[in-house]
Amino acid sequence: MSTPGVKPYPWRGLLCLNGMSGYHETPVLVVGETPKQYRVEAIERMRLAGRMRWLNPGERVLVPRYAIKPDPVNGDRRAATGTRSDPGASRR
Repeated sequence: MSTPGVKPYPWRGLLCLNGMSGYHETPVLVVGETPKQYRVEAIERMRLAGRMRWLNPGERVLVPRYAIKPDPVNGDRRAATGTRSDPGASRR
């Protein structure tokens, strides 16, 4: 499940939430995984979708894998895989 040559954990990601107030991406630290979920640690105070549950910084919770994407702003090495550096290259 881990990429060879890349230190698997921890890595920074974005928790993507789609709720009544719109779409939000919250930075989290991914610290582990199960076959269908990631274990994340909150970096800042955040609310989980669908529940009246708040996480304080340092608290951990399991979230579905589809709700996490790599954080390209903080230089995560996993974010570079599968993306093109020049989006218009296929049109030339």
